[in-house]
Amino acid sequence: MLSAELHDGCRIMLYFPETSLIGVDPGPAEYAFYESMIQDPSVRQLPADFLSSIDDPSTRQRLQRWLSEFQPSPSVNAAIQARKDHIDTVEAESNRITAALLRMDTLAYPLTIIAMMLGVIALGHMLKWTAQSIILNQGGTISAESIRGAEIALLLMAGMSIVDLVWTILAGQAGAMREVNPLAAGLIDSPMSLAVFKITATSLGFALLYVLRTQRRGQEVTWWMCLVCVLVTFRWVMFDSMNA
Repeated sequence: MLSAELHDGCRIMLYFPETSLIGVDPGPAEYAFYESMIQDPSVRQLPADFLSSIDDPSTRQRLQRWLSEFQPSPSVNAAIQARKDHIDTVEAESNRITAALLRMDTLAYPLTIIAMMLGVIALGHMLKWTAQSIILNQGGTISAESIRGAEIALLLMAGMSIVDLVWTILAGQAGAMREVNPLAAGLIDSPMSLAVFKITATSLGFALLYVLRTQRRGQEVTWWMCLVCVLVTFRWVMFDSMNA
């Protein structure tokens, strides 16, 4: 007799008169057993590894004959199909995470090198840009060199934002991080949607800063936003070192 209640770790028990209880352990044999149960009775075959565990040939024949004649009730059939679908879902999710972890391990080193270079270059540029602005903008006007500094800062911020996006997608797919941004958190399972969202939002912010690059207030905002990008970039470097 089969129960319609099938759960993780459950063991199927088969009982026949004059035969001891026969169990189907969770795992490959369990999945193959479910597959055979939902097939047409004329082509049903018990799992080979399950049959090999039974020493008595007559018992194996009895099991095979029972399987070819057994007609599960609708509730049992639905439970078997649901359990099989659950196993398929868990296995697919496990394979997806494994592939994502391998992908992250492969790209972690070059991404870390790029992140370190961008972070260091951006930090050095900010210090140089600040010193130039103090000297060149003493008359109250914004010098061409200071505007150029803002433009370079925006380019470096764009590079660091790309690194942040790639790391977010890789770590999110691997289940190695939790997105705290409530807007992006709902898109973390869809890399394309997340990329479109982040690129659109970042592009709008960069466009506004580019328009304001000739104003002192705009340059100050650009400097602070560049500092935020540097800190986020170094955070990813630390993230990689902690997960190495």
